[in-house]
Amino acid sequence: MTAPREMPDPVEDGALARADGDAVRADDVEVDVDGAAGRADDAAGRADDAAPGADGAAARADGAAGRADDASPGVDGAAARADVAAAAPVGGATARERVAVADGEVAVLEGRDVAVHFGGVKAVDGLSFRITPGKIFGIMGPNGSGKSTLLGAISRLVPLTRGELLLDGEDFNRVPPSGVARRRVARTFQTVRLLSDLTVLENIQLGGDLRPFTPDADAPPGDPWWRNLWGRGEPSAAVREAIERTRLTGLEQARPGELSYGTQRRVEIARALAMRPRLLLLDEPTAGMNQGERREIGALLQRLRGEGLTQLLVEHDVQMMIDTCDYVLSMNFGKLIAEGPPDQVVRDPAVQQAYLGKKWRAQHA
Repeated sequence: MTAPREMPDPVEDGALARADGDAVRADDVEVDVDGAAGRADDAAGRADDAAPGADGAAARADGAAGRADDASPGVDGAAARADVAAAAPVGGATARERVAVADGEVAVLEGRDVAVHFGGVKAVDGLSFRITPGKIFGIMGPNGSGKSTLLGAISRLVPLTRGELLLDGEDFNRVPPSGVARRRVARTFQTVRLLSDLTVLENIQLGGDLRPFTPDADAPPGDPWWRNLWGRGEPSAAVREAIERTRLTGLEQARPGELSYGTQRRVEIARALAMRPRLLLLDEPTAGMNQGERREIGALLQRLRGEGLTQLLVEHDVQMMIDTCDYVLSMNFGKLIAEGPPDQVVRDPAVQQAYLGKKWRAQHA
């Protein structure tokens, strides 16, 4: 019987590299099915003692043991099944977008023990989370709880102190901010960040200008990528659509300084939508808006969810979070204190004590 092979340490390529390792180990499976299961169990045991990330390796080794139990005699069959497990798309994702699956869902974004410390201030301190596709995830918590810092880490504007970020299962820790946009991750900011010397249309077009890095259905065949930057004619379909969706029609030639704060927020949202992102990060998108405008933005986010856009929302409007989000994470002092469906999270005693307060409890008792 072939001696058990020693598992490699986790490598930078993350889930893809480990999946390849599963296929390689499967090539060594002998005809004896019980022996194959035993070796997979040994691999799981060794993963318990491995470097960080071994928990995932152990789980995959357990899966390998289960597959070995069902294997028919013959090395070729076992190897073929391992190849399929490593290469087949999951949930419509390509090989580049594979990631570990939990409850049948593929994570667009995953954080593992994410921490951001500024000296002795632990702004984010050991958060783990999974953002699955086509849903709206919310982050709630008091001021200073680390919500915006977490979005800054995800958008790579703030360096991690420790932990891992995975986008489609790939290492995301060292991607520069420009690389985030090229991967179609868009965001808005807690404070408005528009270019005051550009018009509303030109500010929104900045989001559309990033789209040459992805297939652009609006561009004629052979159209050079730099055409969007100089001498552009009519706005692209993505820009026009973003303007209509955020009710900015008629304000295209206005300057940001001529607009109300709530309208400026809508310009920021439109700029992000012009990228046609696959993951949208929203940091207090309804700040400065009246109740009618807030309802409109909430309805817009729900329509985008219906079209399959994954969203991560930071917002202080608790009722909007309840009405809009599918899943909520609640933070306090950089740590996760509750998570789950929004109507359950707001009833959590720790959330009520840290954030919602006695008045909210009394009103919603």
